[in-house]
Amino acid sequence: MGGGGEVSRTERHASCCLRFFRFSCSFFFMKVYNTERQDVSRKSEVIAMSPQNWWRYTMGYKEAGDLLLQDALGGGGQHFLVFPIIFMYRHYIELQLKEIIINNWLYLDISEGLPTYHNIEKLWSMCRDALHKMDEAVDPAFTKTKEYINEIISRYDALEADLKVFSQWDPNSEIFRYPIDKRGNPIVVNLKNINLKELEELISRISRELDGISLGAYDLLSQKEDMRSYEHE
Repeated sequence: MGGGGEVSRTERHASCCLRFFRFSCSFFFMKVYNTERQDVSRKSEVIAMSPQNWWRYTMGYKEAGDLLLQDALGGGGQHFLVFPIIFMYRHYIELQLKEIIINNWLYLDISEGLPTYHNIEKLWSMCRDALHKMDEAVDPAFTKTKEYINEIISRYDALEADLKVFSQWDPNSEIFRYPIDKRGNPIVVNLKNINLKELEELISRISRELDGISLGAYDLLSQKEDMRSYEHE
């Protein structure tokens, strides 16, 4: 560690990783998980990237949604497949947001319990706050630059807008799971508002950002844990 306020090589590296994953998370994730999808060692590494193995769940629900969506787009029962499709994607988004929150809290040494509610907009608000705190912790000077505002904040804003579009269909994870609400009243779903091709494009944008942010947050957390282990050797 450098003295007199000097930034260490490890901290500079973490800062570079922050910028890389925020600027290029879409490219990085698509490259790793599409071109190396059959690489068993890489998959094992990612699956084990957290003690709870969130990746198995998040990608399981995402891929299930993808398979059902492709079947529906091919003419395979759009009017009933839309229900599990939306639910699968919704649960994938909820899991990704919660994993990002937890890993950010671990990085920031914040002791909080897992959010138990399902509201995507509330979870994103908590997630975005945690991301900003993590950004400030890694590179406080960078968070005050125009570059940060133009590149990072604008991407957070775009992701937030997409999450709001998705969330309006099912704010609290009930509409596409049950035909009635908790009071027994029928749930009316206007399927005309859901265009499956537009849904495919929406999920593609959301997943590129969330998957990249998730991997970036975990990478920074891993670096911090490695640094702690090194300092105690």
